[in-house]
Amino acid sequence: MKQPHVPASDITFVVVDAPKYGYLEIEPLPADDGRDRERDRDKSVNVFEQSLVNEGRLLYVQVAANQTDDRLVLDVTNGISWFRGLILRFVVVPDRLYVGGGEVRVAEGAAVTVPITALTVLTEYYRGRVSEFRVVSPPSAGRLQHAREPGQPVDRFTAQQLQAGLVQVLKP
Repeated sequence: MKQPHVPASDITFVVVDAPKYGYLEIEPLPADDGRDRERDRDKSVNVFEQSLVNEGRLLYVQVAANQTDDRLVLDVTNGISWFRGLILRFVVVPDRLYVGGGEVRVAEGAAVTVPITALTVLTEYYRGRVSEFRVVSPPSAGRLQHAREPGQPVDRFTAQQLQAGLVQVLKP
């Protein structure tokens, strides 16, 4: 909320509906001797001023694993008027990408399309965002090839190629 003639310390946010997978925390000032930090952690932040946001001291702390979306509902006032039901959505970007692997069985002398289920993105946030797979170590028995270019080894492929059935394992 930006109002040029209202000081940031006069704009107050009231938490109406708290986040489900985390909480709000006020980062203490650098000169803090630690006593205020303990006091702030003991309290759930339900009311805060725009000045804390401007200073970058209001933090969202995630407490539930693998939850990448959260939200809270706020009422905002400048001391005279209110704006109610402001929804603030959080997108938590995980620091790791987890991919599950599967097994592909191929008869000798045959080629089999790599099923989509053989490579599954396990981290919810990254589903639909993975655009390419790189082959770090090739299959121990056989090789990967492009379905439209048999015999051409594959060292990388896109998610679209995998979904289209264009990645195969060949066992000579």
